[in-house]
Amino acid sequence: VHLGGVGQLPRFPADGPDKSNSMVVLPNGEMVMAHIVRLGYPNDAEGFQQFGVEVVVSHDHGVSWDMAHRYVLRPP
Repeated sequence: VHLGGVGQLPRFPADGPDKSNSMVVLPNGEMVMAHIVRLGYPNDAEGFQQFGVEVVVSHDHGVSWDMAHRYVLRPP
């Protein structure tokens, strides 16, 4: 499997504090990654930070990720 360029690891969409992720490579070469999103969600009624779990797909071996078509597995 070609991962993001010659001798390079794939670039992950979670760049910053949202680095918890799990990735699989599908038989067709697409990469699918679930990651925890800790920023961008409003605090709950008691003021606590919320988080979600989202999934993104790369169609080019991790060079880019289809952030326009994220799948939300666990909304806040």
